[in-house]
Amino acid sequence: MVCTYTNVAVDNLVEGLVAAGLDPVRIGYGQIKSTLQEHSLEFKIEHHPLYPEHKVVSKNLEDLEKDLKKISAAILEHQKRRVPSPELSRLKSRRGVLYAKLSRLNSQKQAIYQQMQVEVLTSADVVRSFTSYTSGELMDTLRYALPASVLGPGRWTPSISP
Repeated sequence: MVCTYTNVAVDNLVEGLVAAGLDPVRIGYGQIKSTLQEHSLEFKIEHHPLYPEHKVVSKNLEDLEKDLKKISAAILEHQKRRVPSPELSRLKSRRGVLYAKLSRLNSQKQAIYQQMQVEVLTSADVVRSFTSYTSGELMDTLRYALPASVLGPGRWTPSISP
């Protein structure tokens, strides 16, 4: 992994690596040269074989969150009446089931995304990043998801280039 202080520097280095015949992955947000889009982590993830599954899980999560809002609103309406009802108990039970499903789907979505990240990054020859991005979520994913042999010396040695 190689880090730089600016997006322009990252792009310049990625161009050089591509010209040298390497397969770099560019990590980070901000302006990326259009000619380098295919080397960005986001592009590679969106073209990963697991991405359609990730999208399906994401859509299921959105639908589930809408259902939860509806049920929560219905529960509030019943509670305003201050009259116990079997319907209120049924709605609360259904909400509990949906929250459990929401938790499972969130975990599944995160696991798929982390698997895509790991596969994309371990298949790259070089990983380039703007320095502020490397200290975040991605580094946590790498640290906890990759085996020590992948993170060993020479493969993922962080370096800062001016």
